[in-house]
Amino acid sequence: MEATAAAGSKRLQSVIEVFAEGPESSRSDAEAALGWQFAQFVVGAVGANSALSRSELNEAGDWLAWSLTKSIEHGPEQHLGVGRLLSFLHPTIYTWEHFAEIYVGWYRDFYYYALRRAAMPEIGKALLPGAVGVVEMMWKGGVSETLAMAAGSILAWTVQEFPEAVPQIASLVVEAAADPTTDGRARLVLAMTLAGRPGRYLATDRDAWRSLALYDLSDWHLQHDRLQLLVEEFAARDERSVFDELVREIDRYQISAGEHAARNVDAYRGLDALAPLVGVALNWCLARRQSDRAVELLSHWYRVPHDESFVAADLLIQCPFHSDGYVALFGPEEFHIDTDTQGPLIELTQAGNQFLGVFHSVAGASGGTPHVPDREGVVDESAADRFEAQLSKTYLPEGLAAKGWRFSGQMFVPTKAHPIQAIQVSRGARSAPILASLQKPFPDRKVRRVAIWSGAGSMTEEMERELVAATFRKGGGQTSKSLLRKRPALVTF
Repeated sequence: MEATAAAGSKRLQSVIEVFAEGPESSRSDAEAALGWQFAQFVVGAVGANSALSRSELNEAGDWLAWSLTKSIEHGPEQHLGVGRLLSFLHPTIYTWEHFAEIYVGWYRDFYYYALRRAAMPEIGKALLPGAVGVVEMMWKGGVSETLAMAAGSILAWTVQEFPEAVPQIASLVVEAAADPTTDGRARLVLAMTLAGRPGRYLATDRDAWRSLALYDLSDWHLQHDRLQLLVEEFAARDERSVFDELVREIDRYQISAGEHAARNVDAYRGLDALAPLVGVALNWCLARRQSDRAVELLSHWYRVPHDESFVAADLLIQCPFHSDGYVALFGPEEFHIDTDTQGPLIELTQAGNQFLGVFHSVAGASGGTPHVPDREGVVDESAADRFEAQLSKTYLPEGLAAKGWRFSGQMFVPTKAHPIQAIQVSRGARSAPILASLQKPFPDRKVRRVAIWSGAGSMTEEMERELVAATFRKGGGQTSKSLLRKRPALVTF
């Protein structure tokens, strides 16, 4: 199967297995084995790039790992042959006309994935000298878009995960971005990199880089480039005109996506890729305590008409892990705890990993052995008390309840799949619906018919069902043990 055909295929694991087993099953000489390994690498590299183009980070991580794996392991751990990357610099391989694009593209996608997922930091450090060396070597032949994206991903990753290594790549990026003879698209990628967090770390003139990318290089904009730059502009300039331009760009993209056929999944994947940028803009609204503007931003994102949207005066907006501490907003009022939120976030994540049987990580967290559950996805009830205590500490900090805010809806930034309302109620705190779209609920219709379905199979099932039925009959509703034809309300337990 060709690499391009393998990308996105349901048989991707079997394809990799063929290459992983090839050297042992049918080849004996080292050069032939290397050829099998490189073929496996090509399939994995193309598959990872295809996954990232569809914003499928989980799939991309699988492809990246499988591109260098010695054998497929069923579980969260894969054993990678990272030394293969150096062995691929063999004359019989690197003289292939597509070698540079595939090889550099793999580094670009690996460091982008590692940055977004805060994953594989030790592998990233181990690969860094080789990655920088390859970029430097190919840089001499001209800076392509792929090469610029690889350098940008490496720089952004080192700023986040390995700051002491930033000088190894920073000078290349800065010099090429400042050079007007650099390819336009490549120069835009580098300027956008320096307009973001890497530029802040390097203490460069981020305003100049942003202006260069937003206006001078606008002819090279693709997809979300303009929105990303407008978010950076909004972060730097708290002006209504900048905010209005930002939400207009969100509207423009939403309208464009809406014009596609409902079955065009790529349009929705594009919107999914847009979400992190909207999240950055939202965090700046919260940092400035602009609850009205935060709600307005999200109403554009969710495409909720103004007269159908909740307003900030009705909402509790919590941001437990903001960069300047715990922040809660209720209309014009605020509750703020000036604290380092990284530690509590790590503690909550670790407690959740143990209880839920998962292995999530935190960007920028110090290294260490990750928690790998014995049985993935199986709850460990012995860790329940620790997890509950961390949830209470996170979402009900001391002093919040004393504010006495009477909100009718609540939002959490960022959203986590945590039982927040259950924690609020169990602690005697006020709770309210967690909003998914800011749209006000429609008026409740009167319940006339109720279908009751239960599948628990417990000894008390019949009694429970009769109790629920009696409650509805007392209110004047008709009940049935099976689904009725006239669209009844459905009660399950």
